[in-house]
Amino acid sequence: MITDAEMTTANALKVLIVDDNRAAAEVLAAALDVLGHVPRVAFDGRAALEALADFAADLVILDIGLPGMDGFEVARAIRANPAVSGVHIIALSGWGRPEDRRLAAEAGFDRHFSKPIGLDELEQMLDDTRGKLRA
Repeated sequence: MITDAEMTTANALKVLIVDDNRAAAEVLAAALDVLGHVPRVAFDGRAALEALADFAADLVILDIGLPGMDGFEVARAIRANPAVSGVHIIALSGWGRPEDRRLAAEAGFDRHFSKPIGLDELEQMLDDTRGKLRA
């Protein structure tokens, strides 16, 4: 028989959150933790790429408007790295115009959400990602 703890662990996603807004990143990490996932936070693109080297993330929630290396560049770097290229990448950004969405898809994002994201929408995104990973 599978215990509740084993079920939670089996359904948990390792999620890297990348956002230069520290408060927003930490609130999202806390929400993911409460939902039973394993979050890690990076505050810029270079730190995100470094974190992926030792944190086997299932999902990267990535802001586009980052200083230095923007989210498009980060997504392209992830997709170019065979060690992590299969990770799901979700844009969570204030950049939500159709052009931004097109550029995100071209850079390798799997989906695009505009800020702010509601809890129901976040849970649905996580469920969808989990389903794709388990398929």
